[in-house]
Amino acid sequence: MPLIFFGVGVINSIWAFHIMLNTANLGKVNSDNVLNFTQPYSKQRFKSSYLYIKMEKIKIKFIVIVICLLNTIYGLSQGLRPSDWEVKFSRQNVKNKDTVTLYFIGKIPENQGIYSTKFECDYGPSPARVLFQNPGKNYESVDSSISVGDVTDYDDIFGCNLKKFKHLAVIKQVIRIKNKNALIKGKLEYQACTSEMCLQYYMYFELKGTKVLKVENLEQ
Repeated sequence: MPLIFFGVGVINSIWAFHIMLNTANLGKVNSDNVLNFTQPYSKQRFKSSYLYIKMEKIKIKFIVIVICLLNTIYGLSQGLRPSDWEVKFSRQNVKNKDTVTLYFIGKIPENQGIYSTKFECDYGPSPARVLFQNPGKNYESVDSSISVGDVTDYDDIFGCNLKKFKHLAVIKQVIRIKNKNALIKGKLEYQACTSEMCLQYYMYFELKGTKVLKVENLEQ
């Protein structure tokens, strides 16, 4: 939290300095005009300037970045970390236009849970989902991804019953192979939670045909 106040203070100092310069350049300069930042004309003129708008945008971006950073640090301090994922095919031998099932299997760290692909809750977390980067002429997804082995449990954070994985997560996605040597790229988005907080994580995968080339587990 002190880091946020320090950063905002620096930006506000720069902002005040530019107000002084802007006010000093408004027509004839006298000591009253330079020091009086509350004059309606000068204040209105500066607030409509490009510099003022730019500084406000920088300030907002900085605050958002610092909050995200502190949230990640706090998450790590609470023991939150990404699950260990692997990708498997339901079968290895496929021909053009065959359908095959991808299984995303994640080992969940102790005292954590992962939210399912589907659930009903008015104000709930982000469900897990599989996103492909390059579907088209070589392959395509068939329907939505499906959770296997998730359980319904009351969630203290969101105050409703949610489906989640504990210890082991299994998500399956059917795809149609149009080219048996298709390069398949995508990511799995999911939220991991303890009893106190949640963090968003990503698992990136790269496949060729039914061969797994790369699986990368990343934080936020």
